[in-house]
This record gives sequence, structure tokens and C-alpha cells, in this order.
Amino acid sequence: MPFTTPTAACRDDLMRTSSSLHKAAAAVLTTFALLSAAWAKDFPSAVIFNSTPPPLGIYAGGPVYKEDRRAGTIAELVDSKFTEILVWSVHVDENHGLDLNMEFPLVKDGLYVGNAKHPNFAGDLERLRAGGKRRITLSIGAANSQAFTRIRNLIQSEGTGADSTLHRNFSALKKALPAVTTIDFNDEVTYDADSMTKFAVLLADLGFKVSLCPYDVRYRSFWQDVARRVNELRPGTIQSINLQCYGGGRSNNPSTWTFPGIPVYPGVWAKGVDASGVNRGEETTISATRKYADWKKSSQTSGGFVWLYDEIRGKAGTFADAIVKGLQGNTVKAGLKGSYPYTTTPSSKRVDPRLLP
Repeated sequence: MPFTTPTAACRDDLMRTSSSLHKAAAAVLTTFALLSAAWAKDFPSAVIFNSTPPPLGIYAGGPVYKEDRRAGTIAELVDSKFTEILVWSVHVDENHGLDLNMEFPLVKDGLYVGNAKHPNFAGDLERLRAGGKRRITLSIGAANSQAFTRIRNLIQSEGTGADSTLHRNFSALKKALPAVTTIDFNDEVTYDADSMTKFAVLLADLGFKVSLCPYDVRYRSFWQDVARRVNELRPGTIQSINLQCYGGGRSNNPSTWTFPGIPVYPGVWAKGVDASGVNRGEETTISATRKYADWKKSSQTSGGFVWLYDEIRGKAGTFADAIVKGLQGNTVKAGLKGSYPYTTTPSSKRVDPRLLP
């Protein structure tokens, strides 16, 4: 059928119809925006569909690498909402080598030796990292650990140059375990700011990031000083503060631990059972949800962590869910049935700082 030019009357009718449709669409969008704003005011935890996982870590020891547990552990953690796995705890032994929990040798004399005892470790860490969706961290130190005392002594005697023991050992670790991007400092013994700062700079030059894991309020200024000094020398090296709010740090509140430009993530000790069958821990999923909701209100904290996977194997996902619930507001107001599920769909609007390069 040949094309014919519409008459002036037809053109006017088309323009009026188009204008009416535009006005109707605009009215619908305006109404939707007003309803959404009102709904968000009344039901904040129900309407905010947070599609990006909040920064959420979990400390894990032997089950990550022991042959009789590793397969189930890796599967559970991969399927969880944790965005960081902190493998605990690296020690500096008497001969200056690196090991996990004084039972799994990692590095000796600048050579990675971990494959001799646990050949799947490097590959399992890559599985946990999941192509960069999750941060893999090695945590150094613990209560009564001499790790940072030996680090201090090595730095005082050898420095941190390319030929130093620390440089060679952590360089070997970096090459053998490329999934590990971060080293966590859990010094509860030595508290030497000069050597810790130099150690962090060494790690930064090797390509690692660093997190700090304080607990004792008496040393708050120590940790703040280390964070400031390190990030002045190597900007962006200290990426997060994992604040222990359990055990000796149970009274800690993230609102009173300030680190300019660095997020503070409070941690809880989940109730569970240790390897000897002894009940351990402080928080249930219910109390954890309540704590994170309170911290969210008082300090605007955006993340957290759980201590200790080893004691809650098979239940770690429920604690992740509990913390996420608290961070998203904890409560659903009366009148709403059910809850709105958290999803792990990637979002381009928010980036988890734990995953930053």
C-alpha cells in the first residue's frame, strides 16, 4: 500500500495522543516514586533489596586444609554469604619459617613447602576466592603467639631488604598462593609500632594488602598510629579493621574505634563446639542479629566477621545470614508477613572494599 502524508487534523490527533501518553506515564512514575518513598520510610528493612553482599568475614583454621575436612569446608564456605575467608593462624617458628597452627609448614628458607603436607591447599584457596568474588586472607598471630616478637627481632637484625628472611619467605608465599591478597595482623603480645609498620610496608611492596585485628582498648592508639603511618607510606595498604568484640574485647564498640578512611568491622564469637566437644562461644544467631543491628545504628558499620568457623562447621551459613539481617535493619515492621530474602546478585552500584585490588 503506498505511503500517504497524514492530514493536518491527523497530525494534531497523533500529537495530542502522544502527549497524553507521556503525561500518563509520568504520572505513573511519580506515583510509584512517592509510594516507594513512603514504603521505605515505614518499612526500611523490607524494601531495601541489597543485591551486593556486605563485607563479611570468617576466621577458619584446620578444617580449611585438613584432608578429612577440607572438601566439606570449602563447599560450605563457597556456598555462603561470606566475602572474606581469613585462614588462621600463621606463626613464625623458631627457625623463622612460616606455618599454620604449628602443624602445617608453609615456607622454609624462602621456599614454599606446603605441598608436602597439604597439596590441595593452593587450589582450595583459589576455589574459595571464586574468581575474585571473595577475599582470601592469611591471619598472623594469636593470643600468646610469638609471631610479631620474632618479626620484630628479624627486622631489627636483618631489615626488610630483598635478601632478608621476611622478604624471601613472604615473596615465596605470594608466588605459591596467589589467591591470598591480604595479610591480617593479630598481634596480642608485642605491640611494636616501628617493626609492624616496616613489616606492613614490606608486604605492600610484595603486592599484599593488610588488615588489623585489635581487641584491647588499652592499645587503641597503637593500632591507630600503625594504620596512619602505614597508609602515609603506602596509601591504601591498610584496608580494614577487624575489631574483636568478644573475649577480652567484648565491651568494644566500633563507634569508639576510629580510623579515618578505613572501615571498622566488628566481630562476634559464634556459639559452637570445639574439637574436644566443649561448648564455646558467646553469640547465637539471634543475639548476633541484634548486635549488628545495634552497631549499624550506633556506628553505621557496614560489615563484620565471625570467630570461629572450626566451632560452627555445618552452621556457618546461618551465622552469615544472621549478621546480614542485622546489618539490613534486624526487624520487619508489624503488618508484613515473612521477610525479603537477601540475594548475592552482583551490583554495579556498590563495591565491597574487601574485594578492592
